[in-house]
Amino acid sequence: MRNIGQFSPARTNLAPDLPTGREQGFDIELSSLRGLAAPKGLPPEIRDRLVKAVASAAADPEFQALATKFFAPLRFLSPGDFARVIQEADIQFKQLWKRFPGARSRRFEK
Repeated sequence: MRNIGQFSPARTNLAPDLPTGREQGFDIELSSLRGLAAPKGLPPEIRDRLVKAVASAAADPEFQALATKFFAPLRFLSPGDFARVIQEADIQFKQLWKRFPGARSRRFEK
């Protein structure tokens, strides 16, 4: 099998010579996202400390190297950016499902 593209927002350090989907004319992003959640009503000062701690850990060169070693490149997003990316993906997938309704799993219908 030969990789012909990656659907991350930008080329990754794991395959810097492999073009993205956007570079090839496909306006879609399919990178894996993982996030942290906290209880509703978390005090703002606690939320800020948590966000800063995660940002600091994600920026640590040793942690970055370890993540790359395990083929899990990191892309830290602020809470607002993470929410925006999730909302944009939701819109993209809803459009895709309208275009290709047979591809949608029945369990996700509302």
